[in-house]
Amino acid sequence: MNRRLEIDEELAFVRHVKRRGYKAEKLHRASERGFPDRSVFLPNGKTLFIEFKKPGLGDEALSPQQVRTIDDLRALGHEVHVLDRADDAIDVFEAALVAAGVKS
Repeated sequence: MNRRLEIDEELAFVRHVKRRGYKAEKLHRASERGFPDRSVFLPNGKTLFIEFKKPGLGDEALSPQQVRTIDDLRALGHEVHVLDRADDAIDVFEAALVAAGVKS
């Protein structure tokens, strides 16, 4: 059975974002645990944050620091998603582009 790892899903998403002409950056530092895995800067000043988890785990795999950081980002109006599949992250990214007025 070919089980995909969290990093496989994350890198598949990064490749898709790059093909579309955007960047999915890792911004966190080791001293600031809890920050989402990827930050995608979109048109019109929008930022999309995605935290990848091992396939099948989802939100229940978040650390207390991750929960606090995600809650803080959402309270500031940022879009934050916790996902375990690249396909879901790609769907969220594409929907965010449409919402930002970008044509596919």
